[in-house]
Amino acid sequence: MNIPCVDAQNNTSIHISNEYYGNPQISRSPYIAQDNFAINQPVSINFVYQAPNDIHIYNIKCREISIQLLNELSSNASNISFNQNEFIFFYQRQDNNQFYQIVCEIISSSFIINLLNRTIHGNEIEHHIGYEELTFKFDQKENLKYHLTQYLNRFFSEIILSSR
Repeated sequence: MNIPCVDAQNNTSIHISNEYYGNPQISRSPYIAQDNFAINQPVSINFVYQAPNDIHIYNIKCREISIQLLNELSSNASNISFNQNEFIFFYQRQDNNQFYQIVCEIISSSFIINLLNRTIHGNEIEHHIGYEELTFKFDQKENLKYHLTQYLNRFFSEIILSSR
């Protein structure tokens, strides 16, 4: 399936081959005026994703960060309180070496079922599956990081190709 997206820099439409992924939403306010200087805003990409060999579905938030912020976050990693259904890692683009903070949250099956019932059928039926294991395991994190990195490499390559 091809997913249409908009290139944040050039407002051009692109299509990404999408087997396991949601429709990435790119948001960027191109410039902010500060002290009569135009400052480029960081890119933020949000989408829903399911990695191969994984039964879970994830909400992905990808936020462009500076090298200074990356260093601060890395040095303060011991002070960060972690949510058990959240996994955070950092990604570096191959074409321009820009860094991104990737936040992955497990979406509960109950939430998905309730959303689909409400959206498709107009039903407000609360569906509770019971206890859901929403904590990340080590191999789950590694699988997700690997496949998301591959996906983001392809995603940014498509943006570069479409802007030429």
